[in-house]
Amino acid sequence: MSSLALVFGLGLAPLAALAVLMYRLRSPIAVSEVTAEWLDSFSIDRYRPMERLLNEADFRFLESLPGYRKEIGARLRKERRVAFRRYLNRLTRDFHRLHAAARQAVAYSETDQSHLVPVLMRQRLQFAWLVTKIDFQLAFHGVGLGKVPVGNLVAAMDAMSRELRMAAVPTAA
Repeated sequence: MSSLALVFGLGLAPLAALAVLMYRLRSPIAVSEVTAEWLDSFSIDRYRPMERLLNEADFRFLESLPGYRKEIGARLRKERRVAFRRYLNRLTRDFHRLHAAARQAVAYSETDQSHLVPVLMRQRLQFAWLVTKIDFQLAFHGVGLGKVPVGNLVAAMDAMSRELRMAAVPTAA
């Protein structure tokens, strides 16, 4: 019976990933939320702590200290996953803002920028896929399995932010 449940669960995993991916592709951000002030103040550096929040070296160090108990490590891992999730939600919102600004720049450009439409679509799909993967990795991390790498996600945001700044995007006031 358990092998049947495992096969059934593994069969549903791709469907669950697809559902999460489709959810991530929606953009809840209105262009009016993207202001010049926000764009000027945006910095990828605010997301750098994500790269260390779930770093196993910190947990191994904690385990080496006198008086360490497994409950301490479990509680710290849980608190860091909660903090990581908050960062991830903010990062996703900021991605949607940057993406909205880029779409606006393409739409209102005085020159034909239609060649950028597939690039924007690919960036959005890639970002949604990375966040979906991280969602699953975070769930596995919660039960003690695997790591949650965020370098690609932060790099994707950094690249989009730099490209947007170079384009000198006119944003809604």
